[in-house]
Amino acid sequence: MPELPILDAGKLHRFSGDILVAIMIYPEDEERQEEYLAAVLVEKCAGNPKALDLLPKNFPWIVAALSRTRTAGGIIAAAKKAAGSAWAVGEILTAMLAVSIHHPEIAIGPSMAIDVLYEFHREGPARIGHRTLWDVWSKFRSVSHFYAVRRLWDLSFEDPQGMLWEDWTTADFDEYLAAAEDIRKMAITRRFLTHEETWRVPDSLSLPPAKIEPGALLPELLILFQTYTPKHSRE
Repeated sequence: MPELPILDAGKLHRFSGDILVAIMIYPEDEERQEEYLAAVLVEKCAGNPKALDLLPKNFPWIVAALSRTRTAGGIIAAAKKAAGSAWAVGEILTAMLAVSIHHPEIAIGPSMAIDVLYEFHREGPARIGHRTLWDVWSKFRSVSHFYAVRRLWDLSFEDPQGMLWEDWTTADFDEYLAAAEDIRKMAITRRFLTHEETWRVPDSLSLPPAKIEPGALLPELLILFQTYTPKHSRE
């Protein structure tokens, strides 16, 4: 995957947060990225005719993006639906990193993490299907480090979908990027991800020191990892 297109004249783009969210929702679909970003920009400029008039000039692709699909509100609603379970990819990666850091004796990988997390969430408010977990890992793996940071910053299961739609301020967005890049490198070192398959922060962007590391697992989750037996071994 390429570098994130979030710079303008060497600095973070005014809409860098929105650009990132578009890629997090549609990591392999450039047209859908443009449609989502166009819809967000239109909504942000609503009530400001001058700003709306400037959008096609500043973003030449915006007219085509909006003309080939639904209304701005419909696009955003579809994006929320498309990313409905994407939060889980961050939890999969976070769990693998936590196990590898704090319990290196456990040979962790995506298969074990998905099996264990499915079991862990079966009866809880964030329950999610086993096949869905695999689909999420396959579809959103290239941006899993960005979702992982959101999970580490807010480990509440009450509203796991809501975290994607929080407003980021420019003040902490660079810290978010730094943390995501650090998580990406941790995952690559442990061979959970590869450099080629992941969206990454531009090398030219100066970032503050990362202040993040997966903490210890919940005791009940750790027990599931420690007692895990692959399905083929149980049969």
